[in-house]
Amino acid sequence: MSPMERLRGSLAAQLLVITAAMSLMLAFFIGGIEIWNDRQAGIADDRREANAIVMANLDTIGLAVWSFDDRVVEVTARSLIRSTSIIQVEIIPNGARRRVFSRQGPALTTDYVWNVALFRPKSKEQIGTLQVWENYDDVRNDLRRRAGMLMVAELAKILTTSIALFIVTYLLVARPLRSLARQVQGGENPGAAISLSRVLRWGV
Repeated sequence: MSPMERLRGSLAAQLLVITAAMSLMLAFFIGGIEIWNDRQAGIADDRREANAIVMANLDTIGLAVWSFDDRVVEVTARSLIRSTSIIQVEIIPNGARRRVFSRQGPALTTDYVWNVALFRPKSKEQIGTLQVWENYDDVRNDLRRRAGMLMVAELAKILTTSIALFIVTYLLVARPLRSLARQVQGGENPGAAISLSRVLRWGV
């Protein structure tokens, strides 16, 4: 029997294949959960950032809408979509023309839409609504890059662990069992005492 055939039929090789297959499935499962959690955390961070920026400028927009200052409305609205996940802002005054401000460049899909009321300065009188559109492509693109590196790292760990397990199993189990089988079958000295030569020893 050739060395390759012996390797293919050995217990250590079979254990290596089983361990590698199970480790791959586990790595993909755990990696998928980790990527999904990172995606949810990234989206939550973007939402908090967008909400904080909108809330910080809400009084300014309310005052500009109340005083019909279109220049301030436009400057403030465009500042909201400059560096956040916000891709479009729509200002809808009560009984007046709505204003829509969108991010320049290719059209992006809308992942989340939310509204916040606009009030007259120093009062609780609602004078309109601010509607905000958000897109999370930046989060998804970052996760795609990180997912590739994560899977490469997991596969490297699986390969290292599987090889180490194969070596240990071969030395401690497969080779002693093969030696035992040869002695039981007769070998060169039928009737001789059966003994095993252990590669690794612990204790006496």
